[in-house]
Amino acid sequence: MKNKIQIRVVIVLLLLLGIGSTIYKINVLGFSFSPGKTETAWTVESVITFDAQGGPVKVSLNEPDNTAGLTATDVKVVTSGYTFKVEDINGVRRGTWSADQ
Repeated sequence: MKNKIQIRVVIVLLLLLGIGSTIYKINVLGFSFSPGKTETAWTVESVITFDAQGGPVKVSLNEPDNTAGLTATDVKVVTSGYTFKVEDINGVRRGTWSADQ
């Protein structure tokens, strides 16, 4: 009997999580679940290539702002041999790569 209650609680929690995330996507992120409406999605990729002159290396770039009607929903950074961190400098988000020691 206890197992049935646990399963029902898990099912209810998963349903509430799914409904909550759907409401969040509609109200906060502005997604539409209407079959006739489409949304434009962008994927932005960038590559940084440079030749170091033997000294310490540090690269810093501004991250895109959330402008009216556009929202960055996912940011992925792939680095090899570098440490990446996000800094907030005077309200401007900057991604900074530095060489691993």
